Amino acid sequence: MQVRPAPICAEHGCPGVYYSLGYCEAHYHRVHRHGAPQWDKPLQRTARREPFDIERDVIAHLTKDEMGCLAWPYGKGYGTVNDDVKKNAKVHVLVYVYYHGPVPEGLQINHRCGRGDKGCADRRHLYAGTNQQNWADARRHNGWGLR
Repeated sequence: MQVRPAPICAEHGCPGVYYSLGYCEAHYHRVHRHGAPQWDKPLQRTARREPFDIERDVIAHLTKDEMGCLAWPYGKGYGTVNDDVKKNAKVHVLVYVYYHGPVPEGLQINHRCGRGDKGCADRRHLYAGTNQQNWADARRHNGWGLR
């Protein structure tokens, strides 16, 4: 009985053993991810990320929503970004710190408009307050706790 050689990759010049769809495992995954098996074309890599800049990375992206708030347009709820210090930093807190200075000890950043959960990061709507004030604002704006 004659043993047949294992099929090889269909990509020109590749000695890899057949995996799927006519390609070796490496070329198959390349086709699956990028739509082409060629390895001679290097992947375009983005340049190393510049340091976080709040004006470029946050302020420039704020857009006016239907209620007139400057809101973070990406995703639902409280906007987050990865700054140089913290992953998932809240956008409204970064905006507050940029315009008003550090958050006072024991306080949090609240929204006068009641639209923090809608991504509001308008500096005119932000203030440093207590958790109790935040809940009072939520009840006033959203009717929570009135049922």
